[in-house]
Amino acid sequence: ARTGGGNWGTCRAEFGDEGGCALHNSCVPSAHSAGAGSLISWAGSASVGANDFSVFTSGNPNLQNGIFFMGPNESNSAFGNGRLCVSGALTRYPVVQSDAFGVAFYNVDNSVPPALGKIVNGATWKWQYWYRDPMGGGAFFNLSDGLSVTYCP
Repeated sequence: ARTGGGNWGTCRAEFGDEGGCALHNSCVPSAHSAGAGSLISWAGSASVGANDFSVFTSGNPNLQNGIFFMGPNESNSAFGNGRLCVSGALTRYPVVQSDAFGVAFYNVDNSVPPALGKIVNGATWKWQYWYRDPMGGGAFFNLSDGLSVTYCP
């Protein structure tokens, strides 16, 4: 978001509907070798019945491996070259690779592991993306901002 002075900053967006679904971003990403930071978002819906939820990130270093993961709690602590926005017992998803534009995505199927039994009506999970950043120095990895999702029927 741009401030009144025209400078870029961060903001928090919240979305919800009458069915109990709610999504909002939290935590602030750290700059990396390719830019200002990796931003996590979603496609589809947080409806368990629709089973059409996908997570994706943009602004990543291109052609680098990473993983999406979720946990029950929000946090905000230093980790690698970034901030860990998720805590508790973490659930990791398969390795994906960012494309030539720095976008990585994963289609979540809540009817098979690791989501099976975890993504249910009323559950709230915090999502984040961990990715390699070999040109970034330091720990050579970084993380996106966080995404909180409350699932509904």
